[in-house]
Amino acid sequence: MSARLHDERLCEAEQRYKRLEEKFALKEEQIERLQDLNRAKEIEHVRLLQANEDMKASLDSAFKKLHEHEVSREEIIASNNSLVIQLRKDLAGSEAETESLKSSLRGLKGELDDKKHETSLQQRQVSL
Repeated sequence: MSARLHDERLCEAEQRYKRLEEKFALKEEQIERLQDLNRAKEIEHVRLLQANEDMKASLDSAFKKLHEHEVSREEIIASNNSLVIQLRKDLAGSEAETESLKSSLRGLKGELDDKKHETSLQQRQVSL
């Protein structure tokens, strides 16, 4: 009787362990997807920074040309400021998304660590 009870408990523990392994695999997949998304956001952030630099160079060039044609400096500054403000908004949005993804990734990593710890504890209990 005692051996059967022990076998039943062992079977239950093995089933719990398998479920935890499945959850663990799903969490790892989630982390990989978030890391891929984070990399994509970082690439987008770099692209926006480059676009900002390109826009500044373009604005500098336009300023020189417009100055040659005697367009007022105030009009150029207003246009430049408007473009810079829009680019800053775009960059801020991208940075906020990147930080949000990083935060989600840290949360999932914590959950994964908790599951690993829980699995380890259950393995110890099964071996006892």
